[in-house]
Amino acid sequence: MKNELKKLSEVYKTHVEQTDPSGDPWKIGLRVQTTTDENRIVHSQWDFDRYVEQFGDIEVEYDEKYNVYTVAAFKEDRDSYIAAKAESCRRWGSN
Repeated sequence: MKNELKKLSEVYKTHVEQTDPSGDPWKIGLRVQTTTDENRIVHSQWDFDRYVEQFGDIEVEYDEKYNVYTVAAFKEDRDSYIAAKAESCRRWGSN
């Protein structure tokens, strides 16, 4: 069963209400993809605001296997970044 797409602001609001209504930032922790191979962990309203400032209030879909909100709109950028990183590691090695 495929999850539905939702705006990040809607997901964040629901997540905070269900996880910790008091708003304790260390209990919230919402993982969201970026345009690289990084996932951003949104712990607080400040983190959420910075994410939206950088990427917009994008549509996300929950990936239960990896416990992360994926962003279909970032797929092309992520794939390109990952391929370039793999080539760099192949060429120069990685530690």
